[in-house]
Order: sequence, then structure tokens, then C-alpha cells
Amino acid sequence: MKYFSSLIILCFVLDGLSAQTNSSAITTDTAYYQTKKRGNLKPVPSRKADVRIITSSQNGSAVERRISDMDTGSLTQHKFYKDGRPSGKWQYYDETGKVVRERNFDKLVYGYCADEEPVSDTLLFTQFGKGYSDLMNYLGENIKYPIESLSSGVNGRVRIKFVVNESGKAIVLNICGDGLDGYCDLVVWEIIENMPLWSPPTEDEKPVRVSFYLPVSFKLK
Repeated sequence: MKYFSSLIILCFVLDGLSAQTNSSAITTDTAYYQTKKRGNLKPVPSRKADVRIITSSQNGSAVERRISDMDTGSLTQHKFYKDGRPSGKWQYYDETGKVVRERNFDKLVYGYCADEEPVSDTLLFTQFGKGYSDLMNYLGENIKYPIESLSSGVNGRVRIKFVVNESGKAIVLNICGDGLDGYCDLVVWEIIENMPLWSPPTEDEKPVRVSFYLPVSFKLK
């Protein structure tokens, strides 16, 4: 089966356990915070806090973090790390203990991507919605700068490889190279993974798979 390869270059300015261990000892640290406007946290003494964060660390790097409500003692967030990067399945809970959101960093796959030359604009830009503008609108409306990346001042580019199969479904293959950071990498991965169906091009009147290499830039104002 013949494959086509395409290139889109995008630039966004957006506002916007099981942890594996070695023989080193795991240390824990408890910090207390008070919630500020926009969900930001301010370090305070425990008597003034409404949020408690317990971090387990190894060799100076976090491996697990539990965030709970001081008033109820209920867990609100559970996060994991590996080699300084987010790892595993992060879960967020409501006041009843129900999981209301997940971020699965284990889905991220990293690998080599060759820079590829675009094929014709007709083949590339008419396959998503009504064309190129619909694709740009979809990405612009859905890609949000992760708060963790904003807080760390992360700038750079996530490069991703995916295919659109014969049914028009976008299937992510991998993040190119080492990625940018786990948070931005996951945002781009999930936006591509959850895209509406494309209309794949045809060859000899039969649908064919299309391969895409997509660089997305995250830049602070």
C-alpha cells in the first residue's frame, strides 16, 4: 500500500503507583498551601492552609505527589514522576472521591522522525473539515498551554508523527525525539488523538493512509 507524507508547521502563542525505585531511600515532605485566585497556591503555615501536599522523593526528584483537602482530608490529586518527568496515570478527584479527570502520561511514545517534504496543498489542506482554516481553528481552539509548563517558563516545540487511516481516524505514532516536556507533549498527543474524522485522499478511487509530521510551538508572550 502506498503512503503519502505531509508536513504542517504550526506556531501557537497561547494564554492561557507504582513508581519504580532503586535502592535509594524514599523521603517524604509535607507542605501546606492556601488557595489563591485562579487556583494558584500560596505557602502558609498548616493552621492557615486549605491544601496539603505530600511529596515522596528519591535522589532529590519527586516520584509521587498526593494533594488533599485540609478540611475534609480527602485526596484531590494523585501524581507520579519518573526521572524528573510526569509519569503514569494522574488522577483528579471530586469531593466524593470520584475520579473526574485523568492524564495518562504512559501513552506517550518517543522515537525518531525524519523531516519530510510536504506533498501538494490540495492533498494536504482539503482533508480536514473544509480545509486548512478548519484545521488551524481546531488546533488553536483546543491546544492549551499546560499550567505546569507556564509556571516553569517552558518554551519550545513539540514534534509529533501521526497517520490518518483509510477511515479518516488520526492515529498518533510517536513524539519525535525527546519531546518538549511531558505536559506539552501530552496536550498535543491528545488533541491529535481526539480529532474529528478526516476525509482521507484516494488513490485509484480507494482511500489511502496519509502520514503527517507536525511541529507545534509553545511560546510565552
